[in-house]
Amino acid sequence: MRYCLKGAILTALVATLVLAAPAVVAQETTGSLQGTVSDTVGTMIAGAIVEASGPLGKVSTTSDALGKYRFPRLPAGTYVVVASFQGYNSSTAENVRVTLGQAVTVEFGLQVAAFEEEIMVYSDTVVIDFTESQTAMSVREWEIEYLPRGRNFTDVVSWAPGIVEDHQAGGISVDGASGLENRYVIDGIDTTHPEDGTSAIPLRA
Repeated sequence: MRYCLKGAILTALVATLVLAAPAVVAQETTGSLQGTVSDTVGTMIAGAIVEASGPLGKVSTTSDALGKYRFPRLPAGTYVVVASFQGYNSSTAENVRVTLGQAVTVEFGLQVAAFEEEIMVYSDTVVIDFTESQTAMSVREWEIEYLPRGRNFTDVVSWAPGIVEDHQAGGISVDGASGLENRYVIDGIDTTHPEDGTSAIPLRA
């Protein structure tokens, strides 16, 4: 009787293990995705971004020092996997099927992106007005502040092209003309001295 009891217990234990085995398999609810990222000559790329878009949205990871990447737990379904890295064209793998308990391998080979160079040239636009025959020059504030000059505001006039200091011509000569032909207008008021063609208001800068 002792041996029969032991046999019955052993038989019950085996039956229990057989019934429990399918339950263990049924607990697997995810699959995995893995692979490597390299360039076209086979050099592994570290730090590449790998994104997997599937049933529950998008997840991402980066490749390690050996160019390997891995998504250890992904819900079963169809995925679109994209690998990208700065300086390379991105690569896309579509219709990647992840099944329960299985590891799917997707390898990426990235091509170097075409080099594009953009040169931008900045310059001041010079507009020529053909309807006017006069010559004009503007002196900016920073030029008055930092460039060498005298104390009278008329000292900056000599900075314009075609102007020279000529006492025989009446002081300031513009393109060889006499100083008597000069006009000094301040805030719309003519301040020209009638006798010698100089400014009647020697303002100090």
